[in-house]
Amino acid sequence: MSLKNYVIYDIETAPHAKVRLRELAGEFDESSVKYGNAKDPEKRAAILKAAREDHENELYEKGALSATTGRVQVIGLMLDTGTFQFLEGAEEEQLLTFWELWKSSLDIPFIGYNNKPFDLPFIVRRTWLLGLLSAMPKDVMDGRYQNRKNLDLMEVWLCGERKSEHGSMKLDWLCKAAGLKGKSGTGKHFGELYAEDKKAAIEYLKNDLIATKELAQKLVVI
Repeated sequence: MSLKNYVIYDIETAPHAKVRLRELAGEFDESSVKYGNAKDPEKRAAILKAAREDHENELYEKGALSATTGRVQVIGLMLDTGTFQFLEGAEEEQLLTFWELWKSSLDIPFIGYNNKPFDLPFIVRRTWLLGLLSAMPKDVMDGRYQNRKNLDLMEVWLCGERKSEHGSMKLDWLCKAAGLKGKSGTGKHFGELYAEDKKAAIEYLKNDLIATKELAQKLVVI
């Protein structure tokens, strides 16, 4: 299989603001706090405060991984012509533009890495939560199955197996194993990088798209 027409895509996500995460999480469970032998009220108050802060930081740290605690920050696209498009700004507008491109591309595959378990489901879930269902094509999901238009290179690599020999095979690892340059960093704190240096953040996303395209060529997908 070697596709001539395709779209490479990748999304970067960011956690909601801490105040919103607190609203979602509800009341902090004080019964989980370990005070040890501390009996002094001030010491116990300090321990409780630290536990609350640790809990909030953990929610924020993992927030970008869930569509309930995070949002789409940027959607990166690379067309078969080699041109790039980065959807930024209001999340609603990003999603509307993405679905318009999806619909206008007919049967052209959207290629990504780990996009079946993460990217597309995240986009679909954010579309639901933001009340934009009418914008999403009805054939994106068929029960538990995704449209075959969504092509995942990780699934290609697995050759029908459920897991790789190294668990969840990272894009960077596989690219380097294939003699490719791979990723230029990690997207774990993309939201913070985007806020501090938008140009650097977009460059990071652009490199991810290039790495995905190079891997697709290595796997003889394009």
